[in-house]
This record gives sequence, structure tokens and C-alpha cells, in this order.
Amino acid sequence: MADAQRQTHFLFPTVVRMSTIEDAPALNARLTGAIAELRARVPGPPPDSWSGSLYTTFDTLKTVHLEPGFGDLAAVVEREANDFARQLGMELGKTPVRILSSWLNIYGPGHNQEVHVHANSLISAVYYVKAPDGAPGLKIHSPFHDSMLSPPIVEITPANQLFDELPAAPGRLMMFRSWTRHSVRANPVTGERVSIAFNLK
Repeated sequence: MADAQRQTHFLFPTVVRMSTIEDAPALNARLTGAIAELRARVPGPPPDSWSGSLYTTFDTLKTVHLEPGFGDLAAVVEREANDFARQLGMELGKTPVRILSSWLNIYGPGHNQEVHVHANSLISAVYYVKAPDGAPGLKIHSPFHDSMLSPPIVEITPANQLFDELPAAPGRLMMFRSWTRHSVRANPVTGERVSIAFNLK
């Protein structure tokens, strides 16, 4: 008896766009100076609801893109976000995607970020200014994690994995729909992992 015909469909992917920004070393050199100035005057305690103890302007300054020295990066992020939106088939019409908020995150040794999403925005992004060798990447979690029973797994494949980690690198820009569950594992190295996060609408 002949085997029945079988088809496996992979539906509703979690789409993450990874771009390497042109002239990133020069851009990051300028950003490093602007970040040092900002860090010296803006306090950075994490919100009480965060488990990590990283430096972040999430509660103290969520308009980093409007600060002196960050305009070039903001222009790149908006350009890439609009291209990503078109790739996803979004109808933009006369209303392009614009930055709604942005904040600085600096992960020292042992600092982490728990699983979360970005509410009330369309696209979210993270740009890496510094990411030393061994620093954690962006951990993307399955939207189905914790919602169904998980049986023992003998082999991790794209059909059953509950998370994946995309590597961080200086000059790399990551974009994803804001409902995407993501996290950052504890930084195992002594160097600081410096990133700027964005929400866009």
C-alpha cells in the first residue's frame, strides 16, 4: 500500500528583521560620546517591575532619539522600520511609521531582562552600540510558550523550539512586531552591552 501524501505547513511565523547599518563604526563612535553625556546627567534605575539591575532610561527618559547626537540613528531606524512595514505588507498610505519612544539600556556583568512585549506600538527595534564577544543576544520566545502542554522533546527543531537567540553585534539593528515575546539572558562577560530600544507607530 502506497504511503499517503503528506504536507507540513509552517504558518504564522514570528518575523524578525536583522540589518547591519552602513558606517556603523563611525555612527557608534558618535553615539558613544552622546551616551556618556546622557548617562552622566540622566539617572537610570530600572522600574520596580524589572528583575534586572541594568542602567536604563526607560523610566527617566523615553525620548533618547530626540537628544543631541542621536538624530542620525533615529533617521536610520525610521527608514528601516518603514521598509520592514512594507515587507510585512502593511498599508502605510500617507502616514509613515515614526518613532514613538526610545530608551537606553546598558547591561553590565550579570544584568538581564525578563520576557516581555512592547504594548501600544506597531514595530519595536533594538540597536547595538556595543556588544563584546560573549555578550547575550536577543532571545525571541515562541508566542505559544506557556499556553500549551509541552511534552518531552528528543530533538530541537524549528517545528518545536520555544525560543531562539539572535546574536548581538555592534551596528546591528533588530526589528520585530511589538507583540513578539523577547528577553535578554544574564550578561556573562565583564564588558558592557549597550543598546537603544525603540517603539514605533
